[in-house]
Amino acid sequence: LSLQVLKTRLTLRKTGQYSSVADCARQILQKEGVRAFYKGYVPNLLGIIPYAGIDLAVYETLKNSWLQRNTAGSGDPGVLVLVGCGTVSSTCGQLASYPLALIRTRMQAQ
Repeated sequence: LSLQVLKTRLTLRKTGQYSSVADCARQILQKEGVRAFYKGYVPNLLGIIPYAGIDLAVYETLKNSWLQRNTAGSGDPGVLVLVGCGTVSSTCGQLASYPLALIRTRMQAQ
């Protein structure tokens, strides 16, 4: 059961269309069957690949670049540097995988 499908449907619902999360799940199951809960599954899986790859590559590149420039100290980047590298790398990964996330959301909303 995909909670993502339920979240998308509840977000896009008309007022009074569903009385609860359970009611939403029941209506989807009755009208569309079990397969409706897996709409957007393939784009979601395909979106993980570029997101994870870009996220890890950018993170390691930024961290190693910082380490090469700042080796005078202990060599430990520190929490703020690591958080900054993680923020930038995660943003890059999200931007690269956004088209697949959009496709997934549109499939789930149908």
